[in-house]
Amino acid sequence: MKYQLHNPDIVENRKDKARLHARLDDMSARLGTLLQDDSPEPVLHVYLDQIEGGEYLVYFIIRLDSGVVFSKERSSEILAMLDKLFERTKYKLKRKIRNQRQAYLQKKKEKEKSELKEHRQELEELRKPETRQSFNELVNILLGDVTRYMRQRLRSARMTTAIGQEDISLNDLLGELYLMIYERMDEMPADERQSRLWMYQLADELIDKHTGEGGFEEQKLNHLPDIVEDNYKDMQEDFTVDADQELTLVEELENHLEPKDQYNLYDLLYEEDEETMLDEIALQYNREEINSIIEKELAKLPVFKRTIMDLYLLSQMNIHEIAQIKGVSKEKVDEVITEVSQELRTRLISMA
Repeated sequence: MKYQLHNPDIVENRKDKARLHARLDDMSARLGTLLQDDSPEPVLHVYLDQIEGGEYLVYFIIRLDSGVVFSKERSSEILAMLDKLFERTKYKLKRKIRNQRQAYLQKKKEKEKSELKEHRQELEELRKPETRQSFNELVNILLGDVTRYMRQRLRSARMTTAIGQEDISLNDLLGELYLMIYERMDEMPADERQSRLWMYQLADELIDKHTGEGGFEEQKLNHLPDIVEDNYKDMQEDFTVDADQELTLVEELENHLEPKDQYNLYDLLYEEDEETMLDEIALQYNREEINSIIEKELAKLPVFKRTIMDLYLLSQMNIHEIAQIKGVSKEKVDEVITEVSQELRTRLISMA
């Protein structure tokens, strides 16, 4: 993020002005790490005024896609005042970004449930041999985040070498999932929320069959951290797509993931006294880097724990929903989320 200092001549001393610009350079760059998905890139506007008694009045203003962040402070010590403004602006930015992300994810989740409810009857009507292609196309739309969950499971399986880069593509799995839904649609719950959970269960069943991660882990579990470290940097997704295939997911082929859909630092469970350290991490590393760190650490875990965290962090499922998908108790899910969040926090804080 760039900054624009208004009324800079109020600071007359050259050394003080140089220190002021140096501090603003650092602050704007660090705040910019929190704002990767706003376009065009926001500008930190700094308004500087001198008031009675030799004090300064400083305003920070950042205009975002979602609104304006405004902070002000007055003091005779301008650099100390900038530090206070930075902390206040950081807090407001973080809160606005979290609220914006939660609203986006909740809206998307509600939209997917609404679409499933709206098109359920249509899906039933298309469940005929002569309309299979249309059935598949509609299922492709209704899967929503189930597709992203499957994509992440495949990525993790490749990181651990449970499967090779060429073993199976996402599109191959989706084709099988369409068939499973077609053949087993009589089992689909009437309630749209339960229907979505049922689709996740089918996705897990399908991926477990193809990756064999359970058996792989029995042999390699103690070596997973080293395997993931060796493979992560060089790993590239490779989805084999027939030129005539109509059900191509463009966002998957481009390895596209919206910033709001990535792993997020503040979705982890954390103690109040750890928030300052997490803030420091958020300012040191951009969202892509944090996403990569969390993704890599999760890939080192057993598939049961890893997939629970994917459902919790990426699919924004609650404990009750995850327990249903995994067929375990809510207490077990809560135990895994608490344990893994602690491990991830410890790893991230060690990097600050």
